[in-house]
Amino acid sequence: MSIEESKLKKSKRKLVRRHLFEKCFKLFGILSISFALIMLVALLFSIFSKGYTAFYTHYISVDVNFSKEILFDGDIKESYTAQEIRNSSIDGIISESLKNVLQNQLNIDMDNIDLNSMLSNHATAVLRNMMLDNPEVIGQTVHVSLLLSSNVDMFLKNYIGAGSLLNDDEISAIKFLQSTKLITSRFNTTFFMNSDSRYPELAGIRGAFLGSLYTVVLTIIFSVVISVGAAVYLQEFAPRNKFVHFIEVNINNLAAVPSIVFGLLGLIVFQQFFGVPRSTPLLASMILTLMALPTIIIASRLSMSSVPFSIKEAAYGMGSSRLQVITHHLLPISSPGILTGVILSISRIIGETAPVLMIGMVAFVSTAPAGVLSSSVVFPVQILLWSNSPEAGFIEKASAASMLLLMFLMFINWISIYLRNKWEVKF
Repeated sequence: MSIEESKLKKSKRKLVRRHLFEKCFKLFGILSISFALIMLVALLFSIFSKGYTAFYTHYISVDVNFSKEILFDGDIKESYTAQEIRNSSIDGIISESLKNVLQNQLNIDMDNIDLNSMLSNHATAVLRNMMLDNPEVIGQTVHVSLLLSSNVDMFLKNYIGAGSLLNDDEISAIKFLQSTKLITSRFNTTFFMNSDSRYPELAGIRGAFLGSLYTVVLTIIFSVVISVGAAVYLQEFAPRNKFVHFIEVNINNLAAVPSIVFGLLGLIVFQQFFGVPRSTPLLASMILTLMALPTIIIASRLSMSSVPFSIKEAAYGMGSSRLQVITHHLLPISSPGILTGVILSISRIIGETAPVLMIGMVAFVSTAPAGVLSSSVVFPVQILLWSNSPEAGFIEKASAASMLLLMFLMFINWISIYLRNKWEVKF
């Protein structure tokens, strides 16, 4: 075999090996992407399968007899004061109403059923408010729809383990009421209109949504203004010396600092030193702004540096000032890159839990925040609180809140991407 033939065979072997490596690398990439997609689908399926049931709940329709004898312990008279109505025995008429429906069921032992526990505490409030708003219903029979308790609701939704919280007679009673169409399902407006509650069937996401909305909006305002200003100064005005280089290196390093460190910094500086109210969207937004600054500054500088120098030279040649060049040319052209940094930052901070836990946002808050200085919680913290609760109803609410958090994040990202694409076409 000649030397040329030997070299040719060796080259062919190398070529075959290189093509094999390329195919293996391509296969590895395909498998990696497939694995990531499978895990994403599994995650979304797990969240949606557990959380979609939170968007509907169950009510029972019964004829409630507002018996004066039961409500006021035999104190029968023409009219009653508001205080007497508030102190009346609502549980008694609820129990009596359910007994009238179930008393003909021979296979149910009424003494073995806690009738009041089948209904939510909200049912008591509804009936009491009916009497306060219209005292004429006292002594009459009214057809009403009352919210069922979380245990009954989860049993009707076939949640695993919910049946263990009910005895056989209670399960028989629930199935009978369901078969007679007295129990119906409705869209769960309570989940959207209420804030957190000690009772799973009354817990809602309104407080967490408003807290997250205030926090994210303030964070976007603070971070964009400060970050773009810092990026413009470093890119266009700052002298090239060791001090500026030191600042640039530390900005890059801050992007990798753990979020808990920012929480400690905000707790010490903003809350203790400057006295910003604890557990408020304002304090949370100030801390999250610190987290967002490095990413937006880096993305903004890269976008500004990619603007052709000829555009600035042309603007200067037309007599524009430096400020006009920056505001009329540099910032509009680099705005898509700046928005990319904003998208990356918001996608990170919207799901952060550790920093807001450091400033006390882990507390139970049963009312929606009235403003940026009101105590509130955010989506991630609310999900954490519900997921740590033993009741199945709260686990369901946590999964549903996770779905809404993903939708909230997708909506904000969609707005940012839309603006970025729009300005890319324009400029």
